[in-house]
Amino acid sequence: MFLHRFEDILWKVMPDSKSGILVCELRNKQERQVYYAVGSLLKGKMDILPSEEIPAWWVGLLEIFGQVALLHGYEKEGLPNHKGVYAIDLLTGKLLWSREDAVMAQTFVEGIQLEDGQVLNWENGQQTDKEVSIPLQEVRDEIRHFPSLHLESSAIFDNWKQKLEQVQGITPVYQMACWENEHQAYLQLYQGEIGKDLKSSWMSWDKANKQWEILGEAACEKLMLDSFFVEGDFLFYSPDSHTVVWQQL
Repeated sequence: MFLHRFEDILWKVMPDSKSGILVCELRNKQERQVYYAVGSLLKGKMDILPSEEIPAWWVGLLEIFGQVALLHGYEKEGLPNHKGVYAIDLLTGKLLWSREDAVMAQTFVEGIQLEDGQVLNWENGQQTDKEVSIPLQEVRDEIRHFPSLHLESSAIFDNWKQKLEQVQGITPVYQMACWENEHQAYLQLYQGEIGKDLKSSWMSWDKANKQWEILGEAACEKLMLDSFFVEGDFLFYSPDSHTVVWQQL
């Protein structure tokens, strides 16, 4: 299991299990700066990319493909409409190319399709005549799985709650998220109240030995229900807004 805690806010976690890369988008609100940490899924080491050539604040991570990270800009500060496309080399942090007036429509294995129909090459941003046919989202969907959510009123919630009674001090509230395979079950659950003393707990259940293992606990500001997923052979979760954890299943 690998754990990285960052000083700045962890805004987005994006792995590419096929290439073995993990990219984390970090934001420092005081300095109005966006950073990207890149690491190896197998080795666990993460490095902050040099940020001199990365647009300062109004950008966001869209997609990664191979050694390229694709960022989007915004039409206006404070508005959600995207405008501007930037490609960053994940090895060096250098800006490979940019189209500040472009609006991206969809990403494909073969290239990046803009709203006006142009298809751009991933590495150099030049227009290509390639036919696009394999959306990256479909590739992701084949290997990425999100947990099922269970409310306190559900039978599944009650079933897990009974199993959790053997773990001292664990009382799930609101809802829990659960992902399981034939050998293990992984749960994300909460104690306390939002805005007061909320704490997240990450646990695994060994189905054969009927034993719990607490993987991590942390204070958190909110329910982080989108921070728990499986891609390929890796499980990812963020116990709080500064930490990412992953392990090979």
